[in-house]
Amino acid sequence: MTSVLQRQKLLGLIQKACADGARLRVACHQIGLSCRTVQRWQCTDALDGDRRPSGRRRYVCPPNKLGEAERQVVMATLNSEAFKDLAPSQIVPRLADSGIYLASESTMYRLLLQYGQRTHRRLERAAQQRSKPRALAATGPDQVFCWDITYLPTQVRAQHLDYLDTDYGVYTVPPFVIKVGVPSEPLRQLYSQYRSDCAAYITACNPLGRSLSDAENTARQAALLNELTARSLKFINGVGLDSKSKWPGEASFLVMNLSLEATRVLASKYEQNAVVWCDKDAVAQLILLR
Repeated sequence: MTSVLQRQKLLGLIQKACADGARLRVACHQIGLSCRTVQRWQCTDALDGDRRPSGRRRYVCPPNKLGEAERQVVMATLNSEAFKDLAPSQIVPRLADSGIYLASESTMYRLLLQYGQRTHRRLERAAQQRSKPRALAATGPDQVFCWDITYLPTQVRAQHLDYLDTDYGVYTVPPFVIKVGVPSEPLRQLYSQYRSDCAAYITACNPLGRSLSDAENTARQAALLNELTARSLKFINGVGLDSKSKWPGEASFLVMNLSLEATRVLASKYEQNAVVWCDKDAVAQLILLR
């Protein structure tokens, strides 16, 4: 609030500027005032300055404020046997179901805060903040141990293990075996021979893990053979054999220079759960399709 002395000083400057030929709006703009403010200051009533009360805020007690007796009733209800472990957000609806209204939720929370009872009210222990578990790192043998989930009874996990335990035979001269995750020097030599940088070991037998008859598997392999021939792809015959002899071998083809994306598409077309793909380093990878 601008004092009377400040007003008089500013009004004198503005009047002098106007007497020298300046417009009132421009003069007011220079000192950051509006013309309406200056006109109000020029009224005779404005000479008294700020005519508001001396700054003391007049407090008006709301008509719906709870009295001391009502506050005690609310606190007694909050601490009663029926509601002592409930929050006000649960107490108010339950009282309303019985046709009783004592106070709003916010009033109950405010009373609990005033009486020092704004704490956890449930019977169970209050929630605690948990820190992130400390990461373990091994820098030598026998430092960190973990539980091996390999032996959990699940068909999906066992199926994947069967793929990893398979010997993927290739009928070259001499023949050799491809193992998942193991570099293969004979395969690297085939890369040089066929000018390739990748290969896929694929079969059409036993779609989706279902065991078919020999006649059905032969027909599916013939269809795959015809497609590889039509696409002018270089391939070598092979057989995938289970190292534990739990299931019979599956006739397969080692297809040279077949990209990973093309391998996925071709294996999915013949309904295979997984396929073996070999990268440029002649390392076989198990590619899961389902």
